[in-house]
Amino acid sequence: MKFALGIIFLIFSNFWILHSQTSLLNTSLKPFQIDSSIHKILDERIQLINGKTNGFGDIKLFVNDPFLDEQHLSAEGIDVQVNAYLTGDTIMIIGETMFGFTFTINLLEQNATVQFITDYEEKIFKLAQTDSLSTSLTISCSDFKLTLTRLPQFEKGKIVEGIIEFSTPEYLTVEEGIEDKNKMKVKVYFRSTIK
Repeated sequence: MKFALGIIFLIFSNFWILHSQTSLLNTSLKPFQIDSSIHKILDERIQLINGKTNGFGDIKLFVNDPFLDEQHLSAEGIDVQVNAYLTGDTIMIIGETMFGFTFTINLLEQNATVQFITDYEEKIFKLAQTDSLSTSLTISCSDFKLTLTRLPQFEKGKIVEGIIEFSTPEYLTVEEGIEDKNKMKVKVYFRSTIK
């Protein structure tokens, strides 16, 4: 158990230190909502695979689409590995997808922040035209809605569950000289035991 937590810590610390452009401006603390009625929806959407609870998500990627119409790539019903960790007075919820992006929710007593993290083996990402290309990008999301089934209990072994919906600010990818403007909309149903 300690070995697995150590590996996770090393991955994320290297991820943050070695090659990340970070948008910490506009880091938004927003209150979360409590709605016990979503428990039934979570039971329907979340599955137990090999003894582990997996989240369930819907993702829409908008490319060069200022109107956010239906011209997008989408993946519905994807598995999202969600883990929760207690760090001081914060519950950090980490959701990982097979599409090369991660999100984190920093859950405080009455508020939360959400960050979107994407990475690739080549330098293809940047936040603005004037930025250098990077292999990864960390973006604070101010456009999010977090609904929990109950007030969070800041104790290891307790369960945190809910629905996170967020949109990323626009970011750029450059591949083979072609620059694309991207924006993602994500909705994830999650349940995790705090470690």
